[in-house]
Amino acid sequence: MGEEVKVFARIPSRMVRLGGEQHTGWLPEGAAQPLATPVAEVKMQLEITDDGGSNHLLVYESEDGAHHGDTWHQSVEEAMEAAESYFQIPKSEWEIAK
Repeated sequence: MGEEVKVFARIPSRMVRLGGEQHTGWLPEGAAQPLATPVAEVKMQLEITDDGGSNHLLVYESEDGAHHGDTWHQSVEEAMEAAESYFQIPKSEWEIAK
């Protein structure tokens, strides 16, 4: 049986906007500019956990399970900065675990 994951901070439910990114890669001359990625407003649950060692994961999942993943970080602060960059969630919104 594995060790229990330690949760450092969480946001139990928050609407976030996903998508809307413009194409940034190379295109051949005369090619049509691709449309931006589709935009979706989804309710997300986010947590900052340990990774089983001394680093941290920003773990996120939409309420419907369609959008989920995690990113690796060296600190809780770095994970919060990633959440702000990816999901526009300011550090002040995190519930710090006791």
